[in-house]
Amino acid sequence: MNVKKARYLFGWTLAVVFLLLFLFGRFSNLIVDWLWFEELTYSVVFFRILALKISLGVVAGAAVFVFLGLNLHYALRRALATDLQAEDNTIEILPDVKYRLPFPLLRWGGWLVAAFVAVLFALYFSGQWDAALRYIWSQPVGRTDPVYGRDIGFYLFEFPFLQSLQTALASLGFLAFAAVLGLAVLTGLARREGRSVAPPRKPTARHLALTFVLFLAAFAWGYFLDRYELLNSTSGAVNGAGYTDIHLVRLSLWAMVAASAVLAVTALVCYRRNMMRSILWAGGGYLVLLVVLLLIAPGIVQNFIVDPNELELETPFLEHEISFTREAYGIDRVEERDYPAIADLTREKAFANEQTLRNIRLWDWRPLLQTFRQLQEIRLYYQFYDVDIDRYWLDGEYRQVMLS
Repeated sequence: MNVKKARYLFGWTLAVVFLLLFLFGRFSNLIVDWLWFEELTYSVVFFRILALKISLGVVAGAAVFVFLGLNLHYALRRALATDLQAEDNTIEILPDVKYRLPFPLLRWGGWLVAAFVAVLFALYFSGQWDAALRYIWSQPVGRTDPVYGRDIGFYLFEFPFLQSLQTALASLGFLAFAAVLGLAVLTGLARREGRSVAPPRKPTARHLALTFVLFLAAFAWGYFLDRYELLNSTSGAVNGAGYTDIHLVRLSLWAMVAASAVLAVTALVCYRRNMMRSILWAGGGYLVLLVVLLLIAPGIVQNFIVDPNELELETPFLEHEISFTREAYGIDRVEERDYPAIADLTREKAFANEQTLRNIRLWDWRPLLQTFRQLQEIRLYYQFYDVDIDRYWLDGEYRQVMLS
């Protein structure tokens, strides 16, 4: 066996070994989960979840593979249709160095890249099976939020999956745009003349404009969904939407939705008129608007308007937080009763309620944590992070204990 064949065989053997190790890591966890579900006599649930994971992964992976693969294939076909193609079916890449590659190699390389990205998206969506189930079987809770008037069930069941879908679409749109732009630069379809950027050829410019518009559409949808994410905001005095979020950030998000639409229209108009520099100026203005509306302005309003008069401005939102917190923990259904104090406590009554007296908390967990650290952390192989309060059966008695 010559050296070339030995290297070839070694390379394939190494690839197979890594593939087997990867599959073993994936399937070993799967087998352990199946054995656990089988032990609990819930194997049917395991197989339903597995079928859903596979279905989500296959659908998402196939869609991404077709979309990204066709974009790359079309971009390469445009390169093949130009004077960059030679008689030997090669394409000139990196025109400055006059390097050529066989077109079939680039074409299959594009499909391989699409397949790799499709696998990543398939794994991502297969991990979203829980959010997908909640979205499919979503139910109204019967309680609406005070800001948008939507049923709480939307935020519990539908919103998480919509966020995942928007993230995937925005990522896919960006990857398609970046891949087409990279191929255009690589093959010279988008070129640089002196210190200025020359417009790409018309078909390539149209392709770039369309992928850019798809990316912006997904991004605009993200701004639209971010309005609902304000209900989980922690930037103000409350856990939830505060004064700045409602009176400024919400409007800023609507403004960014409109700005994304304007930028998309600008990209299409500039493509038709071959105005590359105008697209760059529009993109720069979009980024400036993003920074001002969503980063600088909220900080100014919060620090100079809300914080000096926080109690008055945040009172309605504090009331919302208290109301929903009481309802979430069931505190609003607590019945309050007054019990008169008994002044004639006797020894007999104390012994009759000995178990209750033994469970009166005498220790504070904070100094107890400090004590544990001072006495025990001299042994450097462990440390104490917290002290928990719980109840356990000890010597036949249900007692309160503190443990760390």
